Amino acid sequence: DIPVMGFDIAIEATQNYIEAGEYPRFVIYDASEDTYYDANAYDNHIFEGALLAMYSVQEIKVEWDCLGELGGLAYEDNCGVCDLDPENDCPNDCHGVPGGEAFIDDCGICSGGDTGHVANSDKDDCGDCFGNNADMDCNGDCGLSNAAYFDDCGECSDGLSGHPANSDQDCNGECFGPALEQIYCFDFDSDGLGGDISETLCSSDVPPGWVPNCADIDDDCTSNYHDCMDICDGTDVVTTYYLDNDGDGLGSDISDQYCSGEVPEGWVSNSSDTDDDCFSNIHDCAGVCDGDAFIQTYWNDNDGDALGSGTGQQYCTTEVPDGWVLNEDDEDDDCYSNHHDCAGVCNGFSQVNTYFYDNDG
Repeated sequence: DIPVMGFDIAIEATQNYIEAGEYPRFVIYDASEDTYYDANAYDNHIFEGALLAMYSVQEIKVEWDCLGELGGLAYEDNCGVCDLDPENDCPNDCHGVPGGEAFIDDCGICSGGDTGHVANSDKDDCGDCFGNNADMDCNGDCGLSNAAYFDDCGECSDGLSGHPANSDQDCNGECFGPALEQIYCFDFDSDGLGGDISETLCSSDVPPGWVPNCADIDDDCTSNYHDCMDICDGTDVVTTYYLDNDGDGLGSDISDQYCSGEVPEGWVSNSSDTDDDCFSNIHDCAGVCDGDAFIQTYWNDNDGDALGSGTGQQYCTTEVPDGWVLNEDDEDDDCYSNHHDCAGVCNGFSQVNTYFYDNDG
């Protein structure tokens, strides 16, 4: 039995004595070395706090510590480190494993290490512990003040979904219906083509007279045919006209296209004029409009005596070659004087005389 005297606040002499909760320290004196060694007491008892107490200890030994010192107090802590510093002992993790890696996660659950529990695995997709995604909208987004929701057509809409609520309703309010909102134009002339008066209407509720196009050229002309005078169903056409320079009703070879309803002055529908600078289109033999020249017969005057002979030739009166005259009166067109002696020689000296026959020579 070992008597233990502890600290008593009322007895000053017990200052620095063992206090409740501490273990008593044992030392053994080695007279040969004149040295005190700390001893390990087996079945040591914690002091429970009394002025004097008795405890039974089965065995007290002076032993080598882990640093090789006899009676030393170094020990190998739960992290396998041999030293005298209890401050660096490995603490137990939340799972009770010395030096373990388990820790309390964001949801207050001991996780990781040897626990078999994945840290923060109790969080839902929004990061809420044990939230069961109660804060998540239908688009998978969390914590939005304008959270997405299922609209009247059962589609996840608004929020960050990018899908406007009820945008799958047609203009008649039917989910995924065929009706379309589009531009219609009023058809005044009932030709199936709309004019320039337009309105946006739902295709399932179009009033009479409205058509889904604005293609009418003239909404007061059912045929939409306009002649070149822009008259609905008119008869005027664009055709070729010819310039009539001399005003004789006959056109020249200068042409242009005009509407038959507005032909400029001086243009006619034919190109029959032979001379668009000659109103009468009558030309004399010299080609002069309304000229006086004409064709007549001329004879060649070879000897220049103004008397022609031979075969006559036709010439225009303004284009008679030199040496041609209007008569064929020349007896000898090689004899200017037309005088021949009795021997027939032009301008000869022979003459007719009385001669007597000389019979006897």
